[in-house]
Amino acid sequence: MFSEDAVATTVQDVQALLRGGGGTGQAQSATKETLVAWLNFAHGGVALDEQITIKSNGSRGKGGASVTQSFQGWMGEVEGILLDPGATSSDLKRAQQIATSINLSDSGNKACH
Repeated sequence: MFSEDAVATTVQDVQALLRGGGGTGQAQSATKETLVAWLNFAHGGVALDEQITIKSNGSRGKGGASVTQSFQGWMGEVEGILLDPGATSSDLKRAQQIATSINLSDSGNKACH
């Protein structure tokens, strides 16, 4: 996603994205959370094949149906949404919720932020 849609080749590029670059509104929030998820992966906070359970609507709250799939599977879904020029606000909210849920999935793990 970041090589196709957002520049993140230097520390300064990444810092700019984390401070609010990468779009506006819901797209910006989703991009930021996605970048954090990839950074957590790179830092060892989550494994590519690690199974993560998220509610079917993308959130982590109690109750409701949930879906379990690998980090790789969730990130494929998130990036598919972010790279879709026709993605709706609802789609972008789902991408942001999934990425946030991934980032919170190992909240006790010091390698995960």
